[in-house]
Amino acid sequence: MVLDFLCEDGEKFGMFFKRVLMLALDLIDSKSRSQLFSFLSNCFGSLHVAGLRKQVAPLISISIWSNLSDWRLNQVLDQNVLLKKAWKSANRKYDNADDDKKGEIEFHRSWLFKVTLKFINSCLKGVEDDVLFVEAFIEFLTRLLSQVPTRRYTNTLLHDLNVPAVASLARFDIAPFVELLNYYAYFPIDDYTGEALTEKDAWKRHCRTLWDLQELAYSERYKDKLSLLSLANFDSIQNRVDLEEHLSQLSTEELFELAGEVGIRTNYDGAVNMKRKFVVECFIQKYSKKKNPKTLIDDLDFLPREKDLFSPVCDRLLRHQGNLSPLPIHRLDQQYLTLEDFWTRMLFVERAEYFCRARRFIERNVRELKPQTITIQRRQKHNYDEDDRDIFDEDAGNEQIKDVKLGGSSEYALKVLNNPAVLEVGAPLVGETKPSFVRVEVDVDLGKYSKRVARQWENLEPGQLVYLMNLESPIPSASNTWERLGLKALRAAEVVAVLDGNSVPLHRGKKDEDEDSDDDENDGQRRRYKKLRRKIHVNIDAVQYGLEHENVLINHLNVISKPVEKDFSKRRLSWMRSKFSSGRLPEFITDAFLGFGAPDELGPCEKVDFMDTFKSVQQAKKAMGEGVNVETASDPPYIVEKKQLLSYHFPNTGPYDENCIKPTPHKFTDEQLEAIVKLVNPGFNLIDGVQGLEQATVCAQVLNIIYNSFPHERTLVVAKTSTAITELMQLLQKLNVDDKRVVRLDLLPNGPYYSETRRKLLEQVEKLSSSIGISGAHGDSCETAEHFYSVYIGPMMEKFQRDTEAGEEVEKSFPFTNYFNDVNTVFDENQSEEEKLQVANGYMYHVRKLFESVEFLRPFELVHTPRAQRKYLTESAGRIVFTTTKDDINATFDNVVFLQSNVQSDVEGVGATPTPHQLRRVIVVGDHQQQPVFSDDEMMQRSSLLERFIRQSPITRLPQRPTDHRVRSGLIEMVEPQEPSDRRVQQNAGFLYPLQLINVEEDEESENYLRGEYENIGEAEYLVSLYRYMRLLGYPREKIDLVATTKGQKKRIDQIAKQKCKEGFFGAPTVFTAAEYCGERCNDYVLVSLVRTKIVAAAAVSRQITALVSRCVKGMYIVGKKALFSEYSRLGHRPSSEKDDLLVVTGELYNKTRRKTSESPNATKMVGLEHLSAYVEEMTQQRLAYESRSGLR
Repeated sequence: MVLDFLCEDGEKFGMFFKRVLMLALDLIDSKSRSQLFSFLSNCFGSLHVAGLRKQVAPLISISIWSNLSDWRLNQVLDQNVLLKKAWKSANRKYDNADDDKKGEIEFHRSWLFKVTLKFINSCLKGVEDDVLFVEAFIEFLTRLLSQVPTRRYTNTLLHDLNVPAVASLARFDIAPFVELLNYYAYFPIDDYTGEALTEKDAWKRHCRTLWDLQELAYSERYKDKLSLLSLANFDSIQNRVDLEEHLSQLSTEELFELAGEVGIRTNYDGAVNMKRKFVVECFIQKYSKKKNPKTLIDDLDFLPREKDLFSPVCDRLLRHQGNLSPLPIHRLDQQYLTLEDFWTRMLFVERAEYFCRARRFIERNVRELKPQTITIQRRQKHNYDEDDRDIFDEDAGNEQIKDVKLGGSSEYALKVLNNPAVLEVGAPLVGETKPSFVRVEVDVDLGKYSKRVARQWENLEPGQLVYLMNLESPIPSASNTWERLGLKALRAAEVVAVLDGNSVPLHRGKKDEDEDSDDDENDGQRRRYKKLRRKIHVNIDAVQYGLEHENVLINHLNVISKPVEKDFSKRRLSWMRSKFSSGRLPEFITDAFLGFGAPDELGPCEKVDFMDTFKSVQQAKKAMGEGVNVETASDPPYIVEKKQLLSYHFPNTGPYDENCIKPTPHKFTDEQLEAIVKLVNPGFNLIDGVQGLEQATVCAQVLNIIYNSFPHERTLVVAKTSTAITELMQLLQKLNVDDKRVVRLDLLPNGPYYSETRRKLLEQVEKLSSSIGISGAHGDSCETAEHFYSVYIGPMMEKFQRDTEAGEEVEKSFPFTNYFNDVNTVFDENQSEEEKLQVANGYMYHVRKLFESVEFLRPFELVHTPRAQRKYLTESAGRIVFTTTKDDINATFDNVVFLQSNVQSDVEGVGATPTPHQLRRVIVVGDHQQQPVFSDDEMMQRSSLLERFIRQSPITRLPQRPTDHRVRSGLIEMVEPQEPSDRRVQQNAGFLYPLQLINVEEDEESENYLRGEYENIGEAEYLVSLYRYMRLLGYPREKIDLVATTKGQKKRIDQIAKQKCKEGFFGAPTVFTAAEYCGERCNDYVLVSLVRTKIVAAAAVSRQITALVSRCVKGMYIVGKKALFSEYSRLGHRPSSEKDDLLVVTGELYNKTRRKTSESPNATKMVGLEHLSAYVEEMTQQRLAYESRSGLR
């Protein structure tokens, strides 16, 4: 957003950018340089901005290779002819330039070289003040190497300057930054073509370098001292210790000479002081084995320990301030190197976000518990003989043990009664050494907790995460953060089951006989103590279990804690890891998804049955363009075959309505018809429009055409919510799609449905066999029915066809006349033979459909479990399969349609994509004006699936129609400034403006310490008062939504609304969080509480307000601290937001105002919460008095 604004004036921004580049070279202050490179890092990560792309292009062009060593330059140019041509062209451009232009080119091509030399010197000198600059510069380099356009020439220069070796030798604690740099510097990709390297190709390249080193070591010059190196195996050469030992045989002069021959640069023109240690490290970096992305994610632990949660990376993430703070974490940019890079980055970011969330909860929870270490006496049990007992002292069996006393309490943490016991250790899986699982039993007592809290613990779901902790007294002098907090050790675990005291699994939702019979309204009160023992079985980290002292540690875990909200992060991370190899996209859209190419065009289909989609030839011609010949077509229906539009007649489908071809109930506009034609053709298509009925209608018609035109193709439809699926399925029921072939995975029919359908079909088969006089048990099962068709019915149909072709009368040859005896007249005497043949073919069509349905249901006689039935429907029987992003499907499809792509994250989109090699169509449907916030942290903000494609792909936009449920122009201009409109719209009754940011500073934000949820009582009171004011004016309750940006505020608003909306005419308001208010959800009026008053994430606020404004139709009123939020939102700069207090208009009622402008002589300012509350209370008393006088109460 800021960069777009800066680049509006290209000339001024060019001068500004050049000044920044010069300051990066000249400034000495480390903090200022770090801020400059943080800014440059964001610039190089925003190549989608055209003005910025023009400025950064000269800094990363091939001309920077003028700073390469001769060995490296010759090696690269000799291997690639195209690079040699580009290099010669760049030199020619420099030679032909005048002096001023040469100076500009020289500045650009030497800038990266010079700043890198400054970085090298800072790393080798180790001055403490330079650490900020070093971190910011490594972050800048990772940004360069993480995108194909910026990586192409820079990675060669950085390797020539030995930057990875320099970073590893830096005298600072920057290990996470070095790991991030090495990941991108050695990523398996061809820098010059952008093609991903397979694991085998990358290994071959590495082996080639090892072989070249051994050949050089075997030469006469080094044979005496490096004979062992020349004969060593590759694994030995890749080992740091072994390679150092081999190189120690050489003198410093010989080492430098060997480095020059293998391409390790040792000459920096005096800018860097080269030492032997530096050169050895360069050898190690070049020849050591590199971890590929798959190895990296396979080694990741998803169940955190205390060291993981309190690592330096988590520390930085929790205290970072905006984009100017260097962070050793992968960035989710507009571009990715490969799909493997995409999955790796997403996995690391999701893991870091989960760890930070877990740490916040653990810190709050431990502080709330206030642990204290105590010493207690426990008598040991001994199996002594009666005769030997007297030789021991009475106190000899007593021992002092340490225990923890919890000075506080928490409903989210329980003290463990006995030491956790390891129940079972699963055998390792094939090819692994770690146990498949390690199951631990934890005993707890829920007796002293309320019924509500006990039920929460008893209803723990399998796969839900809990934390086992060893708590003790805090140690203020400890070097570790967790020990200063009072946390000795922590292990995360997945719940397997919850059992009662007798080890019997509990059935969730069923009342236990030990429970109190207190009413739900007394839920929050403590009940009389009664022991309620429960056993929780959990799986701990199997990798950590095999380590030393892990068994001892498990026995000392004394507290179990569960997150406030159900957490299945480990399951999600494991799913993402499984998708690393299987999560793929078809080749024709991969480049577009990665951000550096447009989708490939696959060409139109040779034959498509559009049925009666077009109502006239003129409509068809306009939608298809000049490439289709329409001269021979007349009336609908139409079929396109070999670029020619042809008319045809619908075939006779029999006498029953169930088989009749349904006419298209919708009359499409020209824009919609163009969209339908594009979506039917193979390839990638993106449709952007208002979410609602019109968009769903287009999608339904496309599915209808594909279903009838390509009978062997299967389509997967992926949506975010079940509401969108329901709407689309209702539209498909009105079209020519067989309901049995449409499968909805989130709501599959149960067994009795298929049994009843099967029974009715077999009754028809039995009736058919009786009508043709063939006795037998043909209707006993689907198997016998299919045999009956193949032996009798099929041959009869073939015989009838032969007889009619030979000239026999249709009525006499037709074999199924008796079967259709429920029809008034099978054949009309007045019909011609041709007409009778068409009628007979319709009857034949009905018989074939009968046995096709029998064939569809036959597998249900063999598969009875819901899982097996689901697999059959998903993988073979279903022609159109609907699913949500929560389902994981492993099946083959020909087409995939993404509904609500604007609220699906890119991870969900790629993860839901079926096997890509067979895909012919990928259709992405969404609304770019409704973008949700996937993360509250700006650094971890993900893109939606629509965002990933919308910049690179051709877009089909559906125009807004008057009936569309869309925000009025006056509101959208508040967030997306447009050309001013002269159109006058009706204003909201009782309000001067349709949108206003109301300044409320009566209360500061407060944090529920345990839950970690922010709430603002003043804003909650104001929002409820505003809701009551609207209800008193006559606004319908269902037309108003209340939205809070935090879960704590949502609960606070609900609590206040229950107290203040008791009168029947108010009604309980509908309250959402900002994260919940997404997808197809929208309403006429939205009231928003921003909650925060101290610090806020700029990107999160901007996206949230934009998303919320796009989901209201007539008005939005935002309550918050204006001084804080106006910095981040353009709302603070709009005319309707210049007033700090709410401006109401008296004398107006809902649906009775005719005011057309935001001006009124009756406007009144509500100064603060007290003024509005008093005004609403006065209106309420008048309403009650009126109802009393009218006898309504």
